[in-house]
Amino acid sequence: MRNTLSIARKELSVYFTTPLPYALFAVATVFTGFFLVGLIQKFQRLCQLAGQLGQYIDASFLNLTDFVILPCIQQSGLLAAIAAPFLSMRLIAEEKRQRTFELLMTAPVRSVELVIGKYVSGCLILALTVAATFIAPILLDRFSLGVQGSGVDWSTVRVAFAGLLLWTAAAMALGLFISALTDSQAVAAIISLLVFILLWVCGWVGQGSEGIVGTVLGYLSVPEHLEGFMKGIVRLQDVVYFSSLVVLGLFLSHRAVEGQRWV
Repeated sequence: MRNTLSIARKELSVYFTTPLPYALFAVATVFTGFFLVGLIQKFQRLCQLAGQLGQYIDASFLNLTDFVILPCIQQSGLLAAIAAPFLSMRLIAEEKRQRTFELLMTAPVRSVELVIGKYVSGCLILALTVAATFIAPILLDRFSLGVQGSGVDWSTVRVAFAGLLLWTAAAMALGLFISALTDSQAVAAIISLLVFILLWVCGWVGQGSEGIVGTVLGYLSVPEHLEGFMKGIVRLQDVVYFSSLVVLGLFLSHRAVEGQRWV
């Protein structure tokens, strides 16, 4: 445990001495702000339309949580898919490029400690990156007017963020494995980005497929498993999906690092 924490602290200090995390924080905040403004404007137009057609429709379904906050949280899942490759690419690939990986292999540090330490540091940075989205419910709850009590359904928001954090953990585990396969940060980032994009869009491809192919593509789709969380529902199949990606990524990372020890 001591070695794991030491590696995690070392990786965090390296992260914060580079401009990458600060750039990602800034991009995430700006991106979330623009997306939030667009959603609020759309919500206002829907409310105005509902007011004009008040005698014909029931406008009680209009609420900030479903129409503004949850779509904002969901887009952060895509943001995590884009940010994760740039954070994970250096974790092991840079050690190989700088010829310090061999020193780590001869140090009194087990492979599992090395993998977990680097994984924890990457997860913390990625979690901080997507945490910019949490500004949305806080601001809307603070400034929403004309609402009895809270303007935000916090129970649903908490579940949605839990799903988002599960996805960030899975993305970092897979990115770490890919970083362990190469000594090029650029190659690791490109392959990771392609994998995450495929996981994001394979469900759309599966909608046009029938039989086992459509079923498999639908199960592999990240948005399909985030959907339940975005509705405030914790489904066992979704938790198992993201947990399996974390375990698989860490296991493969450990085997890749352990294999290098004997090369």
